[in-house]
Amino acid sequence: MLIVRMVTTQDIPALLHFIKIAPSKLYSLQVNKEGLTNKVELSVASFKEKIKSPSGEYYFFIMQDTVTNAIVGCSAVKASVGINSPFYLYHISKAQYVSQELNYHHTVKFLELNNDFDGSTEICSLYLLPEYRHHHNGRLLSYARLLFIANFPERFSSRIFADIRGVCHNNGQPPFWRHVIKPFIPMSFAKEERLMGLEQRQFIADLMPKFPIYIDLLPTAAQKVIGVTHPDAIAAKTMLEQENFHHHDYVNVLDAGPTVSVFKSDLRMMNESSLLTINKIEKNIGVKNKNSLYLISNNKLDFRAVLQHIYVSDDVVALSTATADALQVEVGDKVMCRKLG
Repeated sequence: MLIVRMVTTQDIPALLHFIKIAPSKLYSLQVNKEGLTNKVELSVASFKEKIKSPSGEYYFFIMQDTVTNAIVGCSAVKASVGINSPFYLYHISKAQYVSQELNYHHTVKFLELNNDFDGSTEICSLYLLPEYRHHHNGRLLSYARLLFIANFPERFSSRIFADIRGVCHNNGQPPFWRHVIKPFIPMSFAKEERLMGLEQRQFIADLMPKFPIYIDLLPTAAQKVIGVTHPDAIAAKTMLEQENFHHHDYVNVLDAGPTVSVFKSDLRMMNESSLLTINKIEKNIGVKNKNSLYLISNNKLDFRAVLQHIYVSDDVVALSTATADALQVEVGDKVMCRKLG
């Protein structure tokens, strides 16, 4: 069984190995031990905090194979971005140019640097090892963090967003970065990603032009990738779109990948999840009923979530012994459930 749970400091050695073998490099988590340790410790502290409104909390989840105990995936949620420094994005704006004399008009698109998403909740750091990308495992990893939000909505902002990976060449350099960012910022793409993963984004405002960037004036290679999703990230974007995330013409400042967002009140996970009471735990519950696939979690800050076949009736639910053990729950406890198929 695969389980998504909150990270602990005991996971750090296994996480270091996981990050090293992840082709994406997971720059948002930092590959050095000190940076990763800081992230994990912040997450552990965030889960313990008593929250009235979101601030700088960071919730880090891992997916673990309970048979091998190996860490096979990770995801995270930042309760509110822009706390330490503005969270910069480019917005694709439009302007109409009209010549009455020539009887001609056309629309011009341009990029404007902004921090409109400051204070919003970001879901991020999603990665699943390729050999586990089957049997809805990706849905479990991505949606578990949304189920955590549904469990504890007071911990998160009214708007939730995700930066989707943009187009990148085999040399690791996005065409947008190479033509638009590199001429103004004398750093490698990898270093800039690391800084942004540490929420050190002020260099963007300090070094990039303050005036709008007209898209028609950019090289074709840069124009073609603005708002385009990397092929490896299409599945992740599709899953978020199924939860009512939409692209509203905001793009990442480094690779111009699309930024998708949703208001918390419109999130399907919020509106289609139910808090149910466990009335029965038996060994083989759900084995014969293959049409009742549910995303299910405990209702605790010691968060655990699985994807299993269960029986639901009215406001109660019956779990298998294995599912109950994975969630660390017993009869009488509450669980949050969302039917997926």
